[in-house]
Amino acid sequence: MIILINIIEIYFYDYIKMGTCPVGEEYDAGLCYPVCANNFSGVGPVCYGNCPNDFSDIGLFCEKPTAYGRGAGHATENGCLNSDDHGAATNGCERNGGLWYPKCDPAFHNFDCCICTPNCPTGYTDTGIGCTKPTYGRGVGSIPSLFSPGTITAIIVGFIIFIIIIVIIYFSMSGHKHHHSDQSSDNYNNNSYHSPQYHNPQYHSPHPRFKVNPKYITAAESAL
Repeated sequence: MIILINIIEIYFYDYIKMGTCPVGEEYDAGLCYPVCANNFSGVGPVCYGNCPNDFSDIGLFCEKPTAYGRGAGHATENGCLNSDDHGAATNGCERNGGLWYPKCDPAFHNFDCCICTPNCPTGYTDTGIGCTKPTYGRGVGSIPSLFSPGTITAIIVGFIIFIIIIVIIYFSMSGHKHHHSDQSSDNYNNNSYHSPQYHNPQYHSPHPRFKVNPKYITAAESAL
């Protein structure tokens, strides 16, 4: 019976969990919410921006990939261009705070004077080492319908499966009881009480150990 209950629970779980929200909505924490826009994921009543592939998702923030340094700065532009600093030969140099530094690589920007950090996606707030996700609300949610077409179909099919399993179990148990009854009957027919010795006229006691003297039987018949 426990196995039967587990089968039914597994069968109905997806229908109850996911099949009862209207089209264009999704199930989350017991309620139905509108599906979030592209590149957003919903948690309850809020949609959060997804992190780019090379960023680490840390909840409300996206942690940036590794930044890099662009040197200690140079007094002249030529001194920067002729240096071995990262990007000096390929990106050119720019002035920052009175000194010259190599420009950051594409998809990077300078953070303070000397660090090049990855850019945040459009709409994300740059915190230096990470990006704050954009968010928007999607309502308070609605209670899932218990009688959506998917759930009704699941109930009907599940009920049919339940009946079939019960019938199989019933006939299986009935066949076992019938087989056991036949064995008991055979054992009774082979009992010593039904042996020829039991029907000998000398034995009229309920048990064959106790013999009755034939002369008493003859006297009793004469009295009658």
